Amino acid sequence: MKNILLIVLLAVSSASFSQSIWSEPGALKANNIILAVHCDATGNAYAGGKFKNSNGDFIVVKWNGTVWGEMGGGVTSLYANNYIQTICSDATGNIYAAGKFRNSQSKNYVAKWTGAKWSEVGSLNVQADINSICADTKGNIYAAGAFKNTNGKYYVSKWDGTKWAELGAGGNALSSDSLIYTIAVDTAGNVYAAGRITNSSGMKYVAKWDGTTWTELGGTSATPLNANDYINSICTDIAGNVYAGGGFTNTNGDYSLAMYNGTDWNEVGGGSSSIAANDDINSICIGTGGSIYAAGKFTNAAGKQYVAKWNGAKWSELGAGAKALNAGDVINAISVDKNSSVYAGGYFKNAAGSNYVAKYTFINGISDISTSNEVQIYPNPANNYITISTSNKTQFKTEVYTIDGKLLKYTNHNSIVNNILDISDLSHGVYMLKVIDNTGVSTSRIVVER
Repeated sequence: MKNILLIVLLAVSSASFSQSIWSEPGALKANNIILAVHCDATGNAYAGGKFKNSNGDFIVVKWNGTVWGEMGGGVTSLYANNYIQTICSDATGNIYAAGKFRNSQSKNYVAKWTGAKWSEVGSLNVQADINSICADTKGNIYAAGAFKNTNGKYYVSKWDGTKWAELGAGGNALSSDSLIYTIAVDTAGNVYAAGRITNSSGMKYVAKWDGTTWTELGGTSATPLNANDYINSICTDIAGNVYAGGGFTNTNGDYSLAMYNGTDWNEVGGGSSSIAANDDINSICIGTGGSIYAAGKFTNAAGKQYVAKWNGAKWSELGAGAKALNAGDVINAISVDKNSSVYAGGYFKNAAGSNYVAKYTFINGISDISTSNEVQIYPNPANNYITISTSNKTQFKTEVYTIDGKLLKYTNHNSIVNNILDISDLSHGVYMLKVIDNTGVSTSRIVVER
């Protein structure tokens, strides 16, 4: 009887891997363009842009997995008097927003939501758009955009919890003569900035702050970036690689996505494996399993904007055919949540004419994680072995999948309580572990460290 039930469970599990699809979660009913989409560490998604609430205020909205709702309201409202361009979160769960909106002194500022109300973060004291904000693991907040210092140079400002200050000064200043569109921080605390920042050769580049000075990332390498136009988006992965995309093109005239591996810049893909985008890349992000996602103005063969995915070997459209996004207009921003679901927002609208945030869900036990209290997995992260503890007095089976749903290994366990799973053959990354017994299926995310 146990064997029959196990086969049924496996059949259900396998069938679920073919149902990944784009959908419109909830009813956001945004009345204008979505400029910013962000997912926090707990799985909530946020959006902001040129849309307003019923009082005419520009707002940040939150998707909690069930409904969309304005963050704040009444006396706790953001009361933004212009659009929201960028959203980020810190390690403790605070949410930050910035853009074109200003305070009562007509200064652009970074707003912070602590869970109860919105407040201004210090006194940034700038009078121009804030295009990008980000947070590091220590809680420092960074902001950049169209604002300048007293020398007339564009710069990155840092909030250290007490005050805002220019990142680098004097001979160590960024001293950009051009707009900053995007900033990012890596796990080591290095800060990156890009946009229309131009080097002495007239090429756009990614600038790096290493804690002491600003330099051109890969400027002296054998293969520099040498972007021939603006950079819209940069991001980093856990290995420290830096990615950039925007309005720049490769030697074939295709818009491309570049990666800096610590030594050189190279196109992600290339030749027949190139993304071969036919227009701007507006936003890029990294999935929990190392997949790279990109979106923007570029279109597929049907003339529809889409989210492109790099799986380590090739680029493909995320969802296709009946499962395609079919945006039909520009995608401004994308983000990935902890369950690997991808969110996208922009100019595109639903059938009712409202702008919305689209969600791509991997319905394969990855997006819908359900770990039984009777199953414990430790350590996690792990190096070579994981112990699985279950109170069920029965045999069980484990399956390990990539974050995208590819089965890598399966093991039958014959012990009663504690069982060891050998993961020494898995490379560094995030995987999904299924524990299957006669009571059901428990799915957990595991991290393999090397």
